[in-house]
Amino acid sequence: MRWMVTVEATVDQAAVEVELGAIGAVIDAEIEAVPLGEDERVIYVEGPKDLARNLGDATPHLLAAYPDSEMEPYGTTDSGSRDDATGLGAGVGTMSEKLAIDREGDVVVLTMDDGRANALGPDLTAAISAAVAEASADESVVAIVLAGRDGRFSGGFDLDVIGGGDVGAIGAMVTAGGSLVRQLYGCDVPVIAACTGHAVAAGALLLLGCDVRIGPDASVKIGLNEVAIGMTLPGWALTIAGERLSKRHLQRSIVNARLVDGNGGVDAGFLDQVVVPDAVIDAAIAEAKTMAALDRSAYVKTVAAVRGEVLATMDRQLAADRADFE
Repeated sequence: MRWMVTVEATVDQAAVEVELGAIGAVIDAEIEAVPLGEDERVIYVEGPKDLARNLGDATPHLLAAYPDSEMEPYGTTDSGSRDDATGLGAGVGTMSEKLAIDREGDVVVLTMDDGRANALGPDLTAAISAAVAEASADESVVAIVLAGRDGRFSGGFDLDVIGGGDVGAIGAMVTAGGSLVRQLYGCDVPVIAACTGHAVAAGALLLLGCDVRIGPDASVKIGLNEVAIGMTLPGWALTIAGERLSKRHLQRSIVNARLVDGNGGVDAGFLDQVVVPDAVIDAAIAEAKTMAALDRSAYVKTVAAVRGEVLATMDRQLAADRADFE
């Protein structure tokens, strides 16, 4: 099948061909590469259905892979109409490998780690949602930390599901992801994101649902790249993005699909603070512990007052999306 693969703009073509060959793919020479910002370009390749899952340490210059946008997009109906579609991600593993749940005193730490891009497939999304619900119901918990693995926070939704072509399954996965972002934003305890690396598409949307976002002072990729890969964001995603992103950066972040690094993430509104990469999780836990000073009842009431309108709008949008796929 045909894939769109993002690579570093300055990498030698021969090096790209070697890495593609290692995972059974070749460049489609009939389609020219397309620049993606200043640091990356998109190439078209022919490769196996599991190409995205095979990206890893052996392919350091291949940053991400997406099915060619000529495939039937999420939300296309039998009549040919198109609903909003959303971003993509990569890679899956067994559930025991994907989410670790730890306790640091009165803080619950949830660590996503599928060994690859931390794809938000149905099982990982459901596991995070259940863990957040359980933690927020525990009166002894003052905050939750949501972290990624070293170098990766989340690359977005699961390509295995999207590549499967089941529109109902794709829609269910995307709306479940939206429900998780809404759950984080309306949670009864503060949620602190430990953005340990790249956070694109749905991974960036997770950041927007968290109270405080701490990331690395590094050349990571953070942002909403949907338009660059032939997709559009669903309504609920536009709502949370409009709420959390800087108005100065809103158009470039969404319409122009601009990706930023750690410091750029602070300026744009994806992050609140950057620290040295090795200190991200510790800094997030330290920030979470400061939430012990908050009165839980007052916090819940204030969240309802300040965020209630946005949460209600997301609820309506998600309900409409679910109805389209039932």
